[in-house]
This record gives sequence, structure tokens and C-alpha cells, in this order.
Amino acid sequence: MVSEAAQNWASKEPLISNDEERQYPNCPALPTSSLFPFLYFMIRDFGIAKQVEDIGFYAGFVGSSFMVGRALTSIGWGVAADRYGRQPIILIGTLSV
Repeated sequence: MVSEAAQNWASKEPLISNDEERQYPNCPALPTSSLFPFLYFMIRDFGIAKQVEDIGFYAGFVGSSFMVGRALTSIGWGVAADRYGRQPIILIGTLSV
């Protein structure tokens, strides 16, 4: 026999609809996957590294600073998503790339 509270909880709609569930997993990887293929060429063409062997060293700094920036701004994006909804914030983040 199932309690009334358990029945009410089980009958609630899911927090994420099927459409959002299909779209969201691709969003966090989009900026990362769009940065790293070009990173070697950016560092080489901007003349940051003096030798070809140093390009990987500087690419590590750029990649890690990108992730530090994501970590520092994730709280702000979470607050904005709570205030305005997930879908507008995901759209803003995706379109800004």
C-alpha cells in the first residue's frame, strides 16, 4: 500500500521536459569544442610562442583560464537561470559562442 504523499510525488510532471533533456547535454561542451581545435593556430599566428615547442605550454594556460572563467561565472549563470528560467539562459549562452 502506497501512501498519499508518495502517490502525489509520483504523479508530478518531470522538472525537465523531453525537449530540454535532448538539447541541454550538448550545450556545456559547445564552447570547449569550439575553442580547442583552433587554439594551436591562434597561439602560433598571434606570435605568442617564440618556438613551436612552446605552443603547447601556452595552450595549457589558455585552456585552463577558460575553465577557471567557467568556474567563476557558473554561480552567476545559476542565479540568472533561477530568476529568468533555464531556457533563456541556455539560449544566451549558446548564441554568445
